[in-house]
Amino acid sequence: MKQLLFTLTCILFSSTLFGQNPNKISYQAVVRNAEGTPITTAVGMQISILQGTASGTTVFSETHTPTPNSNGLVSIEIGAGTTVSGTLSEIDWSNGPYFLKTETDIAGGTNYTISGTSQLLSVPYAMHAKTAETAENISIDADDSVFEGWDKDVSDDFDGNYNNLTNTPTIPTNVSELTNDAGYLTASQNLSTMLSEGNDAGDNELVNVSQLGIGTSTPNSSAALEVSSTTGAVLMPRMTTAQRDQLAAAEGMLIYNTDQSKFQGYGMASTSSTALMENSVINDYKFYVGRDYLYTGQTFEFDNDVSIESVTFYPFSVIEAGDLTVQIVELDGSCDGSVVLGSGTVSVSEPGETTVTFSSPVSCPTGKAYAFKIVPVSTVYVSLDCNNDQPPPVSNSNHIYFHSSSPRCNQSSSDLKFTITGTNTSPNWIDLH
Repeated sequence: MKQLLFTLTCILFSSTLFGQNPNKISYQAVVRNAEGTPITTAVGMQISILQGTASGTTVFSETHTPTPNSNGLVSIEIGAGTTVSGTLSEIDWSNGPYFLKTETDIAGGTNYTISGTSQLLSVPYAMHAKTAETAENISIDADDSVFEGWDKDVSDDFDGNYNNLTNTPTIPTNVSELTNDAGYLTASQNLSTMLSEGNDAGDNELVNVSQLGIGTSTPNSSAALEVSSTTGAVLMPRMTTAQRDQLAAAEGMLIYNTDQSKFQGYGMASTSSTALMENSVINDYKFYVGRDYLYTGQTFEFDNDVSIESVTFYPFSVIEAGDLTVQIVELDGSCDGSVVLGSGTVSVSEPGETTVTFSSPVSCPTGKAYAFKIVPVSTVYVSLDCNNDQPPPVSNSNHIYFHSSSPRCNQSSSDLKFTITGTNTSPNWIDLH
């Protein structure tokens, strides 16, 4: 028994106490039996804090049942056990001294046969520092000699407004007012001194550059951008039609369309009257207007907004002379269901080029399907030049259609010989070659 007590007592005196907030103290000890073999099964422990002397008043007591490790080491937190009496957080550590008493039952019960008492020194008193969290009943006298020489006049204190300060520095508003002591500011910025060559700019933008020369330090005075090289070329942005159409296009843009293998620019194709669409491919196939053929038409679409001024068609033969009206209509998907946008009438008495000019240009915005209908006004019967089984002039939606007295509404993959003349009224992507 004495051997066991002696071993534990020595370890108690050499065990480590760590002050930790809030309101807990770490404690470790090694428990061995009389033969010096470590105890590795659960042991019962009672921890008490005594005030004044080693046998003084118990101000706090609790029990633990820790299990030592393979070396007999037990680790507990004083303040986390089962309370027997008192409250650890309410101990007035300034009213010491205090002593730590440990009692142990190696059988794991409460028959404590091993005990030891040691004085708590400085570590737990870290808890006493918590009293500094609040200060009560403190008064400060501005006239105290310790404050002699201090500026106690609040009338001249900073009110947060920079403009009310005195002796403030002058802040430059222009680069020209700065001192070029580091050499980074020059009349014309040299990008090689501002950027590390070969580094990725991270998709950043270079903006507000009045003039840029690539391959030359003296770009033409009238050039915003001059590229000078005998070993390299300018490579335009390359993209598909779908990618091009996602751009917020602006007049003057240039690209290379990889779908069409063409350079394209965005702008007005023409502001003067020009052939907007035409088909000059014909063969021996003819189409008729008059008698049983109530009308004949040619569908078409535009890639941009236009104004149609005239339509030209080509009668092959005039069987009965008379008047024909040409109507520009917006199609709604049915043979007769269309809206007339404009019309003009012409007398046909002989074969050849025949043009109908509209009194006012007919506006045709892009994105819609249109047709010009050739409608008999009086007794007239003519045949018209057209092609058969030929590719349509613009897209597969262009074709001849007619309405006969049967009645019937047919569509054909053929196209009349025709020319639509007018002006472009909105910018569009234009092939440059």
